[in-house]
Amino acid sequence: MVLCGGGSRNGYLKQRIQANLGGIPLTTTDELGVPADAKEAIAFAVLAYWRHHGIPGNLPTVTGARRKILLGDIYPPNH
Repeated sequence: MVLCGGGSRNGYLKQRIQANLGGIPLTTTDELGVPADAKEAIAFAVLAYWRHHGIPGNLPTVTGARRKILLGDIYPPNH
């Protein structure tokens, strides 16, 4: 399990999560060389990648959406 965001620097939170993982190792993105504070930027980069490659970005089984759809839009630059 990889923990990211500001909470990944909270020792008590990490301890409680590890206690409930049943032996699954817990690490942080910081420990893997990716700053925890970059979480939002990485998420938007993944969403942009999915959009560019035509990969739906929603989860109908979780959100109740009727179908999978592409998220966001791509607009050509104005020249």
